[in-house]
Amino acid sequence: MKSIKLAAASFFALLFFVSSANASDACACSEPYEVKPGDTLYSLAQQYGVTVEQIQNKNSMGTSTYIIAGEDILLPPEPIEDAEAQEPSAEPDSAVYVVESGDTLYNIAQSEGTTVHALQANNDIESDVIFPGQELTIQ
Repeated sequence: MKSIKLAAASFFALLFFVSSANASDACACSEPYEVKPGDTLYSLAQQYGVTVEQIQNKNSMGTSTYIIAGEDILLPPEPIEDAEAQEPSAEPDSAVYVVESGDTLYNIAQSEGTTVHALQANNDIESDVIFPGQELTIQ
């Protein structure tokens, strides 16, 4: 009976050790970053050598690009080397435009040779509201 209890205790200790080792490996934790006025996901991604999508994933943001000065967000500690292979690629005849402060769908459409309607349709935008740092597919 003692050997069964000892074996069970050893099994659970081993299980705990393995699961805690895997959890710490998967964490890839980072220190919180306080968003400064003028920061965008795009500018932070460029500054820290990661992608906008990695920051969104790290913070469970979905596809939102909305950040507020003063809030804390987590930044991935280092770029994922294979990030481009993991991201879906844009269609060959498309480009990505990163919205800057002061941009409107109208002026982007004019400068990129497209229409406001095309921008909205290609980027699943139902209104005319866009945000700095937001990435728009131009086709």
